[in-house]
Amino acid sequence: MRRGMSALGFIAVALSVPSLVAQSPFSPESSEMHSTNDVSSNGAIAAVINPVAGQPYEASKVTHSVWKLADGTTIRHDAETKIARDGEGRVREDLETTQASSIGGKQTNITLESVTVADPVDHSLTTWTGKTKMAFRMQMPNLSGLTKKPGLGGIVGGVAPPPEPRAVRLGTIPPISETAPPPRHVTADKYEVRTEDLGQQSIAGVLATGKRTTTVIATGKIGNDQPITIVHEEWYSPDLKVVVKSEDSDPRSGDRTMELEGLTRGDPDPSLFHAPEGYKVQDMAQMMKSLGNLGNTAPEKP
Repeated sequence: MRRGMSALGFIAVALSVPSLVAQSPFSPESSEMHSTNDVSSNGAIAAVINPVAGQPYEASKVTHSVWKLADGTTIRHDAETKIARDGEGRVREDLETTQASSIGGKQTNITLESVTVADPVDHSLTTWTGKTKMAFRMQMPNLSGLTKKPGLGGIVGGVAPPPEPRAVRLGTIPPISETAPPPRHVTADKYEVRTEDLGQQSIAGVLATGKRTTTVIATGKIGNDQPITIVHEEWYSPDLKVVVKSEDSDPRSGDRTMELEGLTRGDPDPSLFHAPEGYKVQDMAQMMKSLGNLGNTAPEKP
């Protein structure tokens, strides 16, 4: 458990760097805030935890989100970004994050475009934005096999293999592993979950298998005065080992679709997996160490 939390902490810090550099003005005092992003389960986090080698591809990742406000207003956001994977499992994912907030009655909107490259060969994450000429690189621990641990696979929503069989003592209930295929019907304290197979179809030129998961939060479980129904539909290519299409519907955050378009197989341009020419690459560990040393520097004696 300690190892998993440490690894996820590293990832969270690395992926938050572009937002910190952009100096987003949002704070806990914001009276209203809405955020959309086009991160996918095929992206950088999945690549460092569960890399896929020998299946390179490049595609456009097209996302659409719709959020309906209480007064009937509809907010729409569309984005088209790049995602690519080389033959050694490196993944580049371009992200577009939009945040809208009302602070003290003043409306503020920010759209942040960033790029994250995960390199499972040298266990690193590199991220940069177009607003600066700086890239940030973080050396990662070797996370291969992390998703095989029960309870950790659901972090990326990816393609972790099922856990190994283990003995169960009579009279005990083993914890549900998030890495295992979800059960057909589960009733928990707060949630009722149903899954259904959707068969197969060709999407973006590859054969994909579909699955729909419906989660119902019963009345009163989170202060809701009627049931909340959340639907996630996912189309996964076993051959390419990527999610080629997904649809999410949640009345609390709106509807979102993601689909890969223009998918081509084969190694992309190697330059896609490196910061652009002219960018200064900062080592995150060294930068954090330097910041720590600044705080620990004792004042000079007169």
